[in-house]
Amino acid sequence: MNCKLTDQKRDALDKAKSIISNTLVWDNHGCMPVGAPFGTDFLPELRRYREAGVNIVSLNVGFGEMDVADHFQTLATIRRWVSMHDDYMLVSTSADVYLAEQTGRLGVCFDIEGANAIGDLLSLISAYHSLGVRWMLLAYNLNNLAGGGCQDDDDGMTAFGHDVVREMERVGMVVCCSHTGYRTARDVLKMATKPVVFSHSNAHDIVAHPRNLPDDLVRECAQTGGVVGVNGIGLFLGPADGD
Repeated sequence: MNCKLTDQKRDALDKAKSIISNTLVWDNHGCMPVGAPFGTDFLPELRRYREAGVNIVSLNVGFGEMDVADHFQTLATIRRWVSMHDDYMLVSTSADVYLAEQTGRLGVCFDIEGANAIGDLLSLISAYHSLGVRWMLLAYNLNNLAGGGCQDDDDGMTAFGHDVVREMERVGMVVCCSHTGYRTARDVLKMATKPVVFSHSNAHDIVAHPRNLPDDLVRECAQTGGVVGVNGIGLFLGPADGD
């Protein structure tokens, strides 16, 4: 593998650094090695975000089959660690975001990968939101009480899933459909009254993987005012070119 930077690549790198240094940069899904029990050994690695010029990061506090207790334990652990370190700041509002940027701290909020985090209790959505969770997936790869996952037999969003979306919109939590099945995602986009995101998904037209989005979902997401955030996992991007 040739790792030497060409002049063209060096110019591109310098341009990227310039853009980052003059822009508020938000990574909307920092995938943490969460699970039960969850420690804090990995959290010092958050310094990499600060060193790279990132201003805000959303950290996942759970995914998939993790239960309600594990989600809350993980969220409490990360919140405590962040609050005890001066280089970081818990952010809940847009004003907090700009304050973190202005004071040179890394702003931290949270996300959840899948509605298993609430079990069958809609009331937990507002509880998570009050603790800084700003978006949640409907499903993480497999089906759950809210809807279908992208690696399962997706029968669409359930009646409970409709209630989940309504409650998320009510409290101000963004609905995310990454990892969610296409039928369920289309159901969400059809009923949504606020922007929906695919926080870390890529284009199916480029790489035909069930985690990637067909063009109609990309367009419908944009029509809600939402965005598709590209992730950097090679499996979803295509083969490397050797450079």
